[in-house]
Amino acid sequence: MRKTSAVVLCLISFLLLGGSSIIENQAHPVLINGKPFANALTINGVLAISAEDFAKAFGGTANLQQAGFRLQGTTLSTLGHVEASAAPNTIGRDAASGMSTGKRMHKPFVITKQSDVSSAILMKNGKAYVPLADVAKAFGGTFTINQGTLKPGESISLNFAVNGNGVLAVAH
Repeated sequence: MRKTSAVVLCLISFLLLGGSSIIENQAHPVLINGKPFANALTINGVLAISAEDFAKAFGGTANLQQAGFRLQGTTLSTLGHVEASAAPNTIGRDAASGMSTGKRMHKPFVITKQSDVSSAILMKNGKAYVPLADVAKAFGGTFTINQGTLKPGESISLNFAVNGNGVLAVAH
């Protein structure tokens, strides 16, 4: 009886003390206008997406610079207006015939002008994270959520005007 009580007490203590950090690290899929964008984590009470996921959404690569961004200290900036982002991606061609070898894909998100995306980059385990509120602001919108109502793993849907007036835009 005493052993059972001790085990139950230890389990309850673990859930009360350590359970919040387990829930805190549960990813929340982020959708922009219904399109997958990134996964958000809660870091120090702030919902944020990794800079790598952010870069992949824009350039198909985890490299920020290749995607059109620069991270300096705690500031993430665009490198400038990227005309090519709205154009179709380059597709492979057969060397012998010159015919395309893949499906033409359009990038769903574009950089519209040079500016700061966020000046509050968070660091966790050596990785940079962009607060979701700053991402929304860069798209010309706002983001607020009562995190007490957000269930672990629940997706977050953001909607912005196509080709809006933000630093970033949703392409056609």
